[in-house]
Amino acid sequence: MTQDAEPHDIKTDPLPSSPPTSPAGVGDLIASSEKTSPEKESEIWAGRICWKHYSANLLLAVLWSIVAIVLAWKFNPPWFHWTILGATLCAWFYIFVKMLYGILSHRYRLTTERLFSEQGLLSRTIDQTELIRVDDVRIFQTLLDRILKIGTVEILSTDQTNRTMKLVGIESPQSLADHIRENVQRLRNRSLYVKQL
Repeated sequence: MTQDAEPHDIKTDPLPSSPPTSPAGVGDLIASSEKTSPEKESEIWAGRICWKHYSANLLLAVLWSIVAIVLAWKFNPPWFHWTILGATLCAWFYIFVKMLYGILSHRYRLTTERLFSEQGLLSRTIDQTELIRVDDVRIFQTLLDRILKIGTVEILSTDQTNRTMKLVGIESPQSLADHIRENVQRLRNRSLYVKQL
């Protein structure tokens, strides 16, 4: 006859009072990954075409007005005076409308991640370039632009659809170019650091 085996007491280890500690270096890795998490995109700079960009047109209008006054003073027929006056008013009106349309229909924005160029008044076209794709930043200034401290900032990038972006008539163009370069370098450093992790 076989005898039933007597039951044995099974002893279990008590549960640990505190959770197990993570291996060395894991906490530092989590902290570093939290630091490198994407920051919220924010606007750094916004601007439009400066009115000084139309200084050459304004200068021509002033010269034409002076010539019109001289001609009106030398020639007495009333019809000639009205013709000169009408031509002068038309010239000033054309320059004013051109300047107003140019200023209102162009808007530029720089954020911590991208550069935007908005064109149009009724219908609008928005081009954007990611700063991390920017290869070079150039500044173009004529002699008059240098005197008035304005210029055109040209952005060269690896973007397939928009390799070149021009920001025309910008006041203090060097300051904007420096902002773009600083943020491009910051994004590249952050991307390189994340890849090394």
